[in-house]
Amino acid sequence: MTTTDQPTQQPPADDTQWYSLSVDDALARLGVDTASGLGVGEVTTRLATYGRNEVATEPPPTTWQMAKAQIANPMNTTLLIVAIASFAIGQIATGVVVASLVTFNVVMGTNQERKAMASVDALSQLQVPMARVRRGGAVEQVDSVGLVPGDILLVEAGDLVPADARIISSASLEVQEASLTGESAPIAKNSTALGDEEQPLGDRTNLVFQNTQVTRGSAELVVVATGQSTQMGQIANMVTATKRTKSPLQIELDGLTKIFGFLAWGAVAIIAIIGI
Repeated sequence: MTTTDQPTQQPPADDTQWYSLSVDDALARLGVDTASGLGVGEVTTRLATYGRNEVATEPPPTTWQMAKAQIANPMNTTLLIVAIASFAIGQIATGVVVASLVTFNVVMGTNQERKAMASVDALSQLQVPMARVRRGGAVEQVDSVGLVPGDILLVEAGDLVPADARIISSASLEVQEASLTGESAPIAKNSTALGDEEQPLGDRTNLVFQNTQVTRGSAELVVVATGQSTQMGQIANMVTATKRTKSPLQIELDGLTKIFGFLAWGAVAIIAIIGI
């Protein structure tokens, strides 16, 4: 097949079982020739169709939003009310101590959440910055966010895979996929097509996945999925779509806080009534 800027066949949908296709069938579906790769015009067209090769992340909350969430915690809310009540009845020393405790809780909780967000941001920076591709018959280094389905990739030991790809040819290729499958040992890879039956992710030995590392050998690949369509992108989608809920311990602590608050305010009411 000859690559032009206007191919006769656009890349297929993302649900294609690439591991079951032969190399020739995969290349035909992607409308690309390994000798020349995609043309500049076709790369631009596919980039507009499929978007940039990057995984979208959830916008991080601001410091004020994190602090507000800490203040809304039942324990901190109760202590804050106690501090205000202490100032109102002239118990300045008690009010200062309780207010200081609330401030400490809010500051510490916010800092801990900021550190957790920093760890998540560090993981999101694992995106491979550059990739070696064959385009227009020449091998060049390109920004990995500009990769599109059909790009011909060249990888070797030490490289991080910039996108999900089907192996065209390889030499002693092994890839570390612990981030996806949990398998600690590198997986041997080759271009042999697998059966039509459903294959677990760890058994798709003719595919490599974004952000996994080539530990041995070299290979020529054709990109089959980028951005949110990659396995990493699908994981990010599930994490983003997950509704955040409190842990059982947090629920129990909130319940205890409400009980203690009810008892405390009940005692305050009784004392006030007796005083009157």
